[in-house]
Amino acid sequence: MIPSYRDVVQATPSDNKTLKEIMQIHPWKGGQPADTHRAILRGLIKRVAQLEEAGISCGVLDATQITYQGSKVTIRNEPTRNEPSQERFREQIKIWVSKSFQVPAALHGNIESQRRDFLVEIGKEGDNFKQLESHPFLLSYEEKANFLMENITKLNNEHDGWRMKYKVTNVVKFPDLISRYEKGFSEVFLFHKRKYGRDYEENALGALWYSRNAVAHVPDDFGPNEKPPSIEEVGKRLSEFFPEMMLGFYKFVVKEGIDLRSEPGIINLED
Repeated sequence: MIPSYRDVVQATPSDNKTLKEIMQIHPWKGGQPADTHRAILRGLIKRVAQLEEAGISCGVLDATQITYQGSKVTIRNEPTRNEPSQERFREQIKIWVSKSFQVPAALHGNIESQRRDFLVEIGKEGDNFKQLESHPFLLSYEEKANFLMENITKLNNEHDGWRMKYKVTNVVKFPDLISRYEKGFSEVFLFHKRKYGRDYEENALGALWYSRNAVAHVPDDFGPNEKPPSIEEVGKRLSEFFPEMMLGFYKFVVKEGIDLRSEPGIINLED
């Protein structure tokens, strides 16, 4: 059984550093934001969204007073009332992310697209800020794979006709190597043709559906004495096959109104 991407998010380790200390550490690991950087930003977004729902959107956020421990962000001296003369919380987070995450040339590509989109979304007005704790920029490859599985299921159960809307978003070319060379991945591709008599459609839905089937079934092609790729490895390979897929799927899910928060509707200014 594949776990919820939220379970993986909550299990992210922490070394109990402040936001200022974390900002001074190299932010990249394995071609994506490092675990602790992702974790403290997710927790901070979650907490700020809760403050905003309580009518507090402006005030001083001191990076030396924001800590992450045990999957929870604590803001010491947290504002208890709105201070319109101070900068918005969102803008302060945007500045921290801009300073911390300078993308090396070797990492340009889908991660740069995700970083740019994340910065744009932080600054936007409206309720979608609270969804950003599940933005692809803040998810590991494993979390992205689980996000994909969980939200395809939600769309199937709760949103009739979503596939036709998603299908027309853009043309997607399948890499040739999927169909010919790569164990597990190629079998997922070829099984579809054997079963339905046609290849996956070369559009956003075809890429999404192939990816869903890859996460679920790539390990099936490995024998008892072979080591199948982990979900993290499958998620990374899919990001290489379809660099823009996860960001496009995230934005579609948000547009469809699915609540991606880890704890929807919880407002507690006392903890």
